[in-house]
Parts: sequence; C-alpha cells; structure tokens
Amino acid sequence: ELGEAGLEVLLPGLRMKALSEMAITITGGDLSPTLNGQPVQMWRVIGVHRGDVLHFSKWRTGCRAYITISGGIDVPLVFGSKSTLLQGKLGGYEGRSLKEGDLVKVGTKGASPSELEGRKAAPPLVRQFGKTFEIRVVRGLEDFLFTPESIEIFFSSEWKVSPKANRLGVRYRGPRLSFKPRSQAVDHEAGSDPSNILDDLIPTGGIQVPAGLEPTILCVDGPSTGGYAKIGTVISSGISWIGQSKPGDSTFFKEVSLDEAYRILKEEEALFHEGLVIT
Repeated sequence: ELGEAGLEVLLPGLRMKALSEMAITITGGDLSPTLNGQPVQMWRVIGVHRGDVLHFSKWRTGCRAYITISGGIDVPLVFGSKSTLLQGKLGGYEGRSLKEGDLVKVGTKGASPSELEGRKAAPPLVRQFGKTFEIRVVRGLEDFLFTPESIEIFFSSEWKVSPKANRLGVRYRGPRLSFKPRSQAVDHEAGSDPSNILDDLIPTGGIQVPAGLEPTILCVDGPSTGGYAKIGTVISSGISWIGQSKPGDSTFFKEVSLDEAYRILKEEEALFHEGLVIT
C-alpha cells in the first residue's frame, strides 16, 4: 500500500518506488538511471510522483551514483551523520545495506518539488568519469622508508584497481616497491617485514604498501590506525574520484606539494559558494 512519504526498495540498489511526490537529483557515476522506463538526466532536479519507479541498470561511467531527495532522508543521526558504516553496523538504515521491501522515509519540509524541478548543477560542478584516473598525492608519512627508485616508480607507473575495492579501501596492482635497509631493533618493535611500522594514525586517503605490494588507499570507512608504511596521502578533493574507480580501471598518481593541495582545496570549496545551481 502506498502511504508514507518515502521510497520502497524493490531490488537493492536497482529499483525504488516513490510513495509520495518528491524532487530528486542523481549525481556521481552514470549507472543508466531511468524513471518509469525513460532515461533520467543527471545533475538536474526532476520531479517524481507517487508510484513512479526509479531504476538503475548497467555501468556507463564511474562506479557509484548518488540520489539527493528533497526533504532529506529520514534516518537518525549517528555522530552527526546519516551515513552507514557497514562494518560496524552503524548509522543509515538500521546499520545495513538496503534490501527488497525496505521503506526509506524522507522529510517533507522545505521547498516543494515543483519549486525545485528544473534546476541543474553549474557546469564546473559536473563530474565526468572515464576508465583512467589521475590522482594527486602528497608525500608521506613514511615515504623516507622507501628507496628513491620506488618513489619514482610509484609516481611514474600505471596502476590497476584490483577487485579488492570498497568504502574501506582500494588496492592497486602494479610493480613491487622496495624499502631501505633497517636495523634489527626496528624489526623487534614493529615487525620483521620492511613495510612494518609501529602503529600510527592513518589519514583518510593514506596509502599503505604492505610488503611493497598492492598500494592500498584507506577511504572513508577505513581504520584510524595501522602498522604499514604510507608512501603518500591522496589530497582531499581526490577521495571522491577514488570512489568512482572500479576494478580494472587505470590510475596514475601525481605528486603535488602541500601548498598545491591546499590551493586545490580552496578552489574546489569556492565552487560550492559560487553559482551552485542554474535555474
């Protein structure tokens, strides 16, 4: 029975039925969205009526699509967020992935769907994703443990996203990286592998290289500490691009300075304060 304001999940991540009138916008990767069988224009506000069915099918570009719903998604805040941490079974919709039959409630306050319909993101905000990514990286925190040759290899090689990729972390396949010799005292305290270090903090975007194999970027659901050497850290604006790369996609890491990373962050933040939408 149609009744409450919200969406009913028909198949997880594939089909959702509107239980009320709302306005939505789909951004991120292009997963061939349709509404009642008709293609949906992304990065634009569209009106959805009670009984309409939103459907996602095949990947075209990117890896993840995002739906913004007028009124917001009505779930409890956990640590100030509505996100879901699957590993910890926290937040979002009962701390788990959506499944068939779930009813996702949405808010009803704010502008009406008819007032919002037709607005679209300004061109500088629209992201286009291919199968090759250039990800900017600041060196550290333990880059000094790698040989100079390995640093050069890391920033000059093509890396392929492995099947081991999710919101916790993304692994990359490519050449092996090597480490400088170290003392037995360090081995005793941290571990025998040259990549082992005493556990320390991992920033979001930190790139660990366990045993010199498969550099791993720790993402938004990643651990806060770890015991492997980090060759660099993805800059803040690069995290969303990592989330759109899927197994088999190519990645090239480009080194930037801390000052460059800060400049890029300020430029991107300015985009969200200047002409956010076009009506």
